[in-house]
Amino acid sequence: MSSDGFARPRRPLARSEAAEAVTYRATRVPVDLATTLIPDAYRSTAFFEEERERVFGRSWVCVGYTSQVDAPGDTFLATVAGQSLIITRDRAGRLHAFYNVCRHRGSVLCTEDGRRDVIRCPYHAWGYALDGRCLDPDAPPLMEWLGDLPQRLAGFPLAALRLAGRRRYEVRANWKLIAENFVEYYHLPWVHPELCTVSGFDDHHRFQGPGMYTGMVTWPLSQAPATVDLELPPMPGLVGEPARTGYWILVFPSVALFLLPNHLFTLLLQPEGPTLTVERADLLVHPSALKAPGAEAKVAAIYDFWAKVNDQDIRIVEGVQQGLQSRAYPGGRMCFRFEEPVHRLQNMVIDLMLGERRMPPGDGEEALPQLWTDPGAGPVTPPESAPPDKSRLTSGS
Repeated sequence: MSSDGFARPRRPLARSEAAEAVTYRATRVPVDLATTLIPDAYRSTAFFEEERERVFGRSWVCVGYTSQVDAPGDTFLATVAGQSLIITRDRAGRLHAFYNVCRHRGSVLCTEDGRRDVIRCPYHAWGYALDGRCLDPDAPPLMEWLGDLPQRLAGFPLAALRLAGRRRYEVRANWKLIAENFVEYYHLPWVHPELCTVSGFDDHHRFQGPGMYTGMVTWPLSQAPATVDLELPPMPGLVGEPARTGYWILVFPSVALFLLPNHLFTLLLQPEGPTLTVERADLLVHPSALKAPGAEAKVAAIYDFWAKVNDQDIRIVEGVQQGLQSRAYPGGRMCFRFEEPVHRLQNMVIDLMLGERRMPPGDGEEALPQLWTDPGAGPVTPPESAPPDKSRLTSGS
């Protein structure tokens, strides 16, 4: 029995225990009483295999950008829940994702991105049109998954942004450690002194409505030319508070958005094992920004700035991953002021591990009723909501 009164699961965790409610009792309580997820959630192969199926195999997972498939016939490859997928735009302009395998004898269909009229199997030349199906045909609609986030960010011309930089990282840490690190700003003064000159510690505010996401904003952003020059032109149409605000959004489970008035930096997380995650770190800008004087150098400097921030985070989360191997660590207590988004994120993981379909409420709102259900599942009782953060910034959209 631990000091918080909850019995800890035995170690190592059996795969079946990853889908039992008792495993998560200490995290299901309100955040000011809660303990973090059990250590085996970050290091156990059995937990990872169950999580890959229950979380990534049943969620909307970001794999790229519409600009990567601009024209009919454009395709690119992605991996979700250990499954190779082909993303396509068909002749009618619709987007699709389908498994990268031939139904005839099981050959891989494509090994590289490209433009195709027909997807042709290299084994016996079976041909496929540019349509497909989702990983989980029972997944809720995407707009239901996103909740009110599209309305909150409606002022940004996100569909028009173009990829301006990309790097691939192999991070020796569980994907959840990367996500949890992103959603809280508690660590900024000690890990990111340069970032604090742009995104001040005391200027952070909660920014969460109902939906499968966590959110913070920095308002107002600070100008720090000695750290990074952010003076690209703002995205067209931005006025008022959004033009002075930084948005830090984690769309569950695995895409982190660093949305600023003139660019979007993203991290796409691809779990490869309990202690290994592939990151794709991308910078997107509006085409109009690339026409500004000195735009190429400014875009490069902005990318280098976020790459430095990301390198600082990687060192920290890899250290946490090493620490979690200790038999002495049972899980840590959370702080409401700084770690409510971590609690929200961890309970999204738990919901899907237990097969519960629940829409997290917004800050200060009551838990919403179920918006979708599994066949035969009974009603879900969500965890008690934390008290609202009175200082949060309302949407400027």
